[in-house]
Amino acid sequence: MVSLAAMTTVQGQESLSDQEALSRLVGVWTLVDWDETLADGTVRKHPVTDGRIIYTEIGEMCAVVMDPNRPHWESVGAPTPEEALAGTDSRVFYAYCARAEMHAEEGYALHHTIIDKVPNNVGAVRKRWFRFLGPDRIQLRIDEAELREPVVRSELIWERVGD
Repeated sequence: MVSLAAMTTVQGQESLSDQEALSRLVGVWTLVDWDETLADGTVRKHPVTDGRIIYTEIGEMCAVVMDPNRPHWESVGAPTPEEALAGTDSRVFYAYCARAEMHAEEGYALHHTIIDKVPNNVGAVRKRWFRFLGPDRIQLRIDEAELREPVVRSELIWERVGD
């Protein structure tokens, strides 16, 4: 649901309405960086380094991310059960589509999951804190409630794919 009434400044950003925030997100974005902070304070790179996220004018979004170094299957048409499982593990491949509900005043979007690689996640709501880093870069931070130990912070940097 996009509310034109919400206006504020989030983390030093200019004031945006929900519709303006969505409008800035519309397009195709490529994953630039994904850092995870662990409970002991160390920061590690997530193995997923390739990805696309797409936002539409009507508030729909889809994200697909993968580790480009995941092992190839010996037979493309008939992977072994072990190959198939390893190639779709959430640490190396993830995909979902959702309806994006903007909350620009608070600095987050809710992704109401419609399609998900994991059937149990259909219907889940994912909270993504956002911060615009310029016209063509955005930081999305996964809400702490979705993280699993030892990860305490997970931030993705996305760059707009050119026309």
